Amino acid sequence: MGARSIIADRVVAFASRSRFSAAVVVLVAAVLSVATARFGSSIALNTDLKALLPSDAPSVAALREAAARRGPTDLLTVAIECDDPVTRQGFAQDLADVITTWPEVEELRFERDYTVLRNHALYYLDSDELLGLRDELRHRRRRAVGGAIALGISGEAVPVEAMLVGDDWDTELEADLDDDDDAIPAAPAGGGIQAGPADGGAPPAANDAPSVADAKPEDLRSWLAQRRRSFVADGRLSEAEIDLVWPREDDAGELVFPDRVARYRTSPDGRIQVIQAQLSRPATDLAFSQELSARVQAAIADLEPSQRDPSLRAMLVGSYEVSNEVNAVLVDLQRATWLSAVLVLLVLSVAFRSGRVVFVVLLPLAVAMCVTLAAARLIYGELNSLTAFLFAVLFGMGVDFAVHLVAQRERRPHETWSEIVTTQLRPLTAAMATTVASLWVLTLAHFKAFREFGVISGIGVLVCLLAAVVLVPALDTLLSAKRPWAATRRDSPGLAWSGIGGAHIAARLVVVGLLAGAAFGLHHVTFEHNLRALTAPKPPTAKRRIGYGSALGSKRTSVPVVLLAEREEELETAIERFREVAATPTGRVDNSGKPVPPWVKDALSPATLLPADQAAKVPILKEIAGLGETFLAELPDLPPDDPARGYRTHLQALVRLAAAQPIGVADLPGWATRPFAERDGALGRLGVLYLKFKQHDLREVRWVVDEVRGRVADLDIAVASSSFVYADLGAALEDDASRLPPLALGIILLALALDLRRIAPTLRCFAALALGLGSTLGLMGLGELHINFYNLVVMPAVIGLGIDASIHLWHARQARNVGATGKATAVAGATTIAAFCGLLAVEHPGLRSIAEVAILAIVCSLAAAFAVLVDWRGLARAAVQGSIRSGGRGDRRR
Repeated sequence: MGARSIIADRVVAFASRSRFSAAVVVLVAAVLSVATARFGSSIALNTDLKALLPSDAPSVAALREAAARRGPTDLLTVAIECDDPVTRQGFAQDLADVITTWPEVEELRFERDYTVLRNHALYYLDSDELLGLRDELRHRRRRAVGGAIALGISGEAVPVEAMLVGDDWDTELEADLDDDDDAIPAAPAGGGIQAGPADGGAPPAANDAPSVADAKPEDLRSWLAQRRRSFVADGRLSEAEIDLVWPREDDAGELVFPDRVARYRTSPDGRIQVIQAQLSRPATDLAFSQELSARVQAAIADLEPSQRDPSLRAMLVGSYEVSNEVNAVLVDLQRATWLSAVLVLLVLSVAFRSGRVVFVVLLPLAVAMCVTLAAARLIYGELNSLTAFLFAVLFGMGVDFAVHLVAQRERRPHETWSEIVTTQLRPLTAAMATTVASLWVLTLAHFKAFREFGVISGIGVLVCLLAAVVLVPALDTLLSAKRPWAATRRDSPGLAWSGIGGAHIAARLVVVGLLAGAAFGLHHVTFEHNLRALTAPKPPTAKRRIGYGSALGSKRTSVPVVLLAEREEELETAIERFREVAATPTGRVDNSGKPVPPWVKDALSPATLLPADQAAKVPILKEIAGLGETFLAELPDLPPDDPARGYRTHLQALVRLAAAQPIGVADLPGWATRPFAERDGALGRLGVLYLKFKQHDLREVRWVVDEVRGRVADLDIAVASSSFVYADLGAALEDDASRLPPLALGIILLALALDLRRIAPTLRCFAALALGLGSTLGLMGLGELHINFYNLVVMPAVIGLGIDASIHLWHARQARNVGATGKATAVAGATTIAAFCGLLAVEHPGLRSIAEVAILAIVCSLAAAFAVLVDWRGLARAAVQGSIRSGGRGDRRR
């Protein structure tokens, strides 16, 4: 006994034997639905892009390694914006006090300590700049002390330059005074002591050189200001941070040098402040992230920001700000599912005009979807951004089997369900097999989301067939005992489709149109490289985001990439390579004629945070410290009105800065080394690149990723960045797009051959599928509907759905049920279109493109199947003959 006989004679016969047996089957199905629905309802939703790729994808593996080596990297970040800095700071402190009490908080980051960097500021100057400082300091001292000596001897101002002879002028002069007091020349009449020039010529006039009174103490200040500007140009610290590291004068012109310097995490303009906290639970825990988001919002609301200042705003930003995205996906999911359900219900109501029939069709589908959801949780435990919308799609794909059974029941009301199932099980099984096979081809995809979509949807289609075959007869038996189906006319002689006589001409025109669409549009089909076109727009009611990047010292418009090395030497080699790229002009200009900057903005490691050539700077700084101390000791001996006295605080700061010992990585503040610290606190094997490229352009993303990976290919270094996920997604997409459709077509051709068992019917059905698929791609090219990450997943499914119509229509040619099968095929296609229409209402353009491609493909596939496989001339002849016989019977009655 074959499988078809077992199902028809035993299972279906029991389900339709009596109302009691039908009730038992329905009750079992209801219990199964409730149990599987409860089990599957707790399935998680993962909106992370990494969930779309396999675990061995380079970007995913690198991110996983970064998480393992760096430890928790997600930070709870709250941005606060206010025009009044006092109000902003008070609110930030109150909010920080609340956050500190939460049990998940391990560390609160409220400010940055710059004391260590300030104390070693001179080490960050070049050696030439330090030599310049030494020379300037020496020159200032020579002018001040030399002038004071001359003034003390003569009692009048003298040309200072005439007093300065040689670099060791002070040592030589003191030795001369000690050896022979008479060596000091007498003062000339009318002037102070002047040292004549070496050649014995006349000395310069007093008014030709500045006196001590004319000396400009601002020269040293100008030099310090210039060094500060060089710090700013270096770009490693923001200008606000340099204000802390490089001492500045106060309103009195004195240099302020506090024992500790720190700065709240604020933007340069002081309007935005950031609070950050290290938590014990990661942001990938979506349930926790959603609960945390609600907790932060409640804490902000309790502090009543609008009551403190109308301009005060605070919001959760950064890694844990996933609730909005998750909620958006959930809203889209609910909207799509409910809209699909309503549209499918509307199509079925119009097609069958019976609420009872609609119930008989939809209940098996509901049972199948509950079982499929439970299977998804059992196999994967979560849904991703693609599989989350699977059930809206399955709503249309799975209803086809019940529609065909109900249409046949309408057509053959006096036959038993065993007889109906026996005749319909072969085309139904063939349709299911081709659809499931085309979906399970996705298991060969590199794109993880494709694989999961294929497995879950394939299981769903299989369960839909089983549910329809068992439950449709049971429900019909249970509900139609008192209301039997009304008999309808048989197809052949009584078929009276309006305008059927010219249908074969219309069919030919359809074929010509589909061929033209394929011919003119196929070469225009392209991949979507603009990732912005796949990003959901922000709702108009969304709050304006606070631009908090500058408050964290982030490099604007740069993409951070983590370098994960096994050895410090290899990391430094990689850093040198990328710094060379950053220092090399590209030689290209953009559309406006401006030079295109290098794609590497900076490359940092713990070593790059340290000053260069510290050992060579130590003797210079020692000399500066000695000069400063000597100058400070001599300041009290200067005249009270000597401007050099204004150097006191500057000299004190220079002495303190010059006395600092070389700085090591261990001396750097924690906030500076944290990006490079491993889980065990080790430093030296992690680096960070800051890249400049168009993150929305997939081609540029892939080029940059290839460049980065190529430059470390000979090193044992991994590169991790969430932006690199798009590159791997694009590579997987293109590879799957070239491999999977031919595989799906090959499997379908094999399934057709096994079902039809003859070459001619197999090739004709396959030709109808090829025509539908080719015209779909052609119209996509003409309509600029690009293939992307999302809609490619539906192509194998559409191929399977397209062949379903061909299978049913071909089998109907051999029987007297062309009308019923044609109606069922059209209704099945309409319900599938209605199911996909639900996705047209979502905000996400990528998910919306799934519906656009699917609807286009189904329409083209149905048009091709009806145009190629239906014998329109035969139907026309049958209609004419039936009309003649009908007319003859009418004459006889008259």
